Amino acid sequence: MLLHALLSVTHAVSTQAATEALQNEAMEMGKSMYSQGAPPPGAEGAPGAGGPGGAAAPGAGPSGGAGGDDNVVDAEFTDSGDK
Repeated sequence: MLLHALLSVTHAVSTQAATEALQNEAMEMGKSMYSQGAPPPGAEGAPGAGGPGGAAAPGAGPSGGAGGDDNVVDAEFTDSGDK
């Protein structure tokens, strides 16, 4: 029973230490990224650039998502209450 309790405490301590080490590394990575600043818009790896950093955001093209040949119909909806 004592061995089991000792192993449980040892496992909990090592898990907590590993979690703290991971958090510290993540904070250091965030600090490094923050100190480098954001890449200019359209740069490779920039959010919404469509490069390795991720897919382009919807409407992030040169037209900004406004207009175009999307065949979109604008309509309003009202609930008449009839079922």
